[in-house]
Amino acid sequence: MTSGDNPPLDSEDGEKKQLVEGRKKYDPNFKGPIKNRGCTDVICCVIFGVYMLGMIVIGVVAYVEGDPKRLLYATDSNGKVCGADIPDKPYLYFFDMTKCLTKGASDPLAFVKQGFTCPTPQVCVKECPNFYKAGIDKSIPIKDLVCKPSVNVTAQSDLFKLVQNGDCAPYYIETEEVFYRCIPKVAADALKAIDDLTLKDQDNNRINSTDVKEGQKSISILMNLQNLTMQIADELKAIWIWLLIGFVAAMIISVLYIVLARWITFPLVITTGVGVLGILGYATYYTINRYIELKESGESKEIVWNFATSIDDFRRNETTWLVVGIISAVTLLVLFLIMLFLFHRVRIACALIAEASRAVCSMLSTLFFPILPWIFQLAWFTWFLVVLSFLMSNGTKQYQVSHNDTLYNLTVGDACNHETFESKYPNSKASCLFAKYKENVHLLRMQVYHLFGWLWGWQFLVAFSECCLAGAFASYYWAFKKPKDIPSFPVFSSFGRTLSNHVGSLALGSSIIAIVKLIRIIMEYIFKKLKEAHDNPVARFFICCCRCCLWCLENCLRFLNKNAYIMIAIYGKSYCSSAKEAFSLLLRNPARAIAINGITEFILFIGKLLVTGAIGVASFFWFVQFNALQPDKLKYTIVPILICTLGAYIVATLFFSVYDMGIDTMFLSFLEDMERHDGSPEKPYFMTKSLKNIMDKRNRPPPKREEEEVAM
Repeated sequence: MTSGDNPPLDSEDGEKKQLVEGRKKYDPNFKGPIKNRGCTDVICCVIFGVYMLGMIVIGVVAYVEGDPKRLLYATDSNGKVCGADIPDKPYLYFFDMTKCLTKGASDPLAFVKQGFTCPTPQVCVKECPNFYKAGIDKSIPIKDLVCKPSVNVTAQSDLFKLVQNGDCAPYYIETEEVFYRCIPKVAADALKAIDDLTLKDQDNNRINSTDVKEGQKSISILMNLQNLTMQIADELKAIWIWLLIGFVAAMIISVLYIVLARWITFPLVITTGVGVLGILGYATYYTINRYIELKESGESKEIVWNFATSIDDFRRNETTWLVVGIISAVTLLVLFLIMLFLFHRVRIACALIAEASRAVCSMLSTLFFPILPWIFQLAWFTWFLVVLSFLMSNGTKQYQVSHNDTLYNLTVGDACNHETFESKYPNSKASCLFAKYKENVHLLRMQVYHLFGWLWGWQFLVAFSECCLAGAFASYYWAFKKPKDIPSFPVFSSFGRTLSNHVGSLALGSSIIAIVKLIRIIMEYIFKKLKEAHDNPVARFFICCCRCCLWCLENCLRFLNKNAYIMIAIYGKSYCSSAKEAFSLLLRNPARAIAINGITEFILFIGKLLVTGAIGVASFFWFVQFNALQPDKLKYTIVPILICTLGAYIVATLFFSVYDMGIDTMFLSFLEDMERHDGSPEKPYFMTKSLKNIMDKRNRPPPKREEEEVAM
């Protein structure tokens, strides 16, 4: 083979049968990420920009037509928002709460799930009543009476007639504010007070404590939730500094783990592998030995398959131990062969992980760069929620009949026209009350458009961050003399190249993931509706299969996108060309790809487990001790412990995502380096000395001038 030929990737049998025709050729001008590059996938960039403009238009339309106060505050029977349309009356009072509470008989949360709606008049009040009286009791001050806004009550008014016509509340019981609604108290003394009075509803039916207790579950859940939330919020305000310290500690541990990864990766992988083999070996020995003992002693017990079959029956059966022993032995053999034949790839993977650790230490800005896209993601998510709240409050008011009326053949729940109801049905016992905001087709389309736009924008920010990091790590790898040849600001240089040239390519790649995610959300919605409508096992099986396939498809596309972004960052080509090159490169090195991905996942899993576990255990002991010393400040210790643990996991994920991107970039660059170069003075390797030692490669020195003259 001449020096100009491309040598095989290595001398191992598993790598010889490759698609050699597709290997990269040597390019003397290639010195890392291409600086002179043009714009890619311009059409996709334009489409993405137009779609984002559409998101702004939807936000403006939602702002003009919607009102989130409808979601926060309650709405009375006339469709007026308490606290907004009627500023001095922020609370909603239900004339006959038993009409609402009896919904809880079959479903404790039915009243809540239906948006606190029920077939009884509802009016806005300044404060919730705190007394027990019948609605016709003339001792009640006029200012304390709760009647419809259109009713003018005077001292000469006939309260009995007003109550009978549904113009005033039929009774009053002690209530308290829950989510801006006046909800009856369900304490024992409150229920006793109800029984001591003669309270009647609009139809002159007796109201007793049993009627109120029907909804006790739903109300108690709401009240407990509100009180618990307020108490937890007060506690978190008192200990927020300790939560912040926990997050900072998680950040420090994550950075230390990344720094130490260059030394601990190989020992950790080998120790874990040997440990797993040891456990499987002992399991094989123990199970086979147990099988022999049971067989020779004749104490083996046959398994009778019925509902009374216990674990002890399996333990006393020789076949159980034989099956477990065979499974353990086969698993042991397979893992041993994998480790034996892939040992060289494992060494390469560990060396690349160590090299990524060195790269991070040489470019500390890579660790903190994700904070910038994370802030944009947080802002984008906030925009999504704000616009969504306006869209959800942008429905058409829907009114329903509140009372049965045989005279006009009216039934509770029938749709009605609020403006013409009284003139059309004079002197009717029924009322036309506001029920809910109904979505229309136009609004549904806007919500779907907004949802997909949010998914697309979110995935675009992820893609942009990955591409910028890939460019920085590629600059490190392709620096011939490290750290001398590394650019001064590799992250920001990559940021500039990505922003000015590759927005379209990133928009195309992120749109694919967004489409799959939208389909998954739609499938989840369909699955939920099918479960509510009828439990069809065939349909459920089909939906579950689709969900599983879509999950697998999304993860495969994520893997492909990630490697495509790396190639975009290095070569500056379009998305499709980059994805094709990355996929072809990985196909030519399947064993190495499996090894590097498996070990990377393992190392990152151990890191996340270490950070999360350390902070979780530390926060447990700290807050338990804090609770013992200051019980008045902290009652629910589990809440800050969970927050610290979850926060530590998020911090670790944020930092390790940088490390993961560095490893993947190093891996693809390493494969490119092996294909492009052969170690000659004309085509030297760019890999570090440790990688060259593992691969048994070296850069040959240039010939001396004297030898060249003799040769001439």
